[in-house]
Amino acid sequence: MPEPRLCSLSDIKGVTPNIITGEIADMKKYNETKKTYEPYSVPEEWNCPITCYNMRMYVNCARCGKEIMFGDGYTSMQIHNDYGLGYTVCEECHEKEWQERRAAKENAD
Repeated sequence: MPEPRLCSLSDIKGVTPNIITGEIADMKKYNETKKTYEPYSVPEEWNCPITCYNMRMYVNCARCGKEIMFGDGYTSMQIHNDYGLGYTVCEECHEKEWQERRAAKENAD
């Protein structure tokens, strides 16, 4: 079995340009308390594709930057592109997103 490697641009599937402008979709983070999206970005050296052909490719968690295999990641409930597709996050960050969602719901009640 080949060694896992970092996901490269040739492995990325679904990096969707804006139909009108041709620009790559921006990252946005949903604020559970305000119920709105806010601009979000990751360091340029992070590798955070929406999807990858090879599930054994290494990518960075879109929230903390931890390097994980794409197939071991979770779809973020908060970090999305312009089309609402979630970026990959690690298990710990996914749990934090659940905690934030629960806290926001409890505070709203």
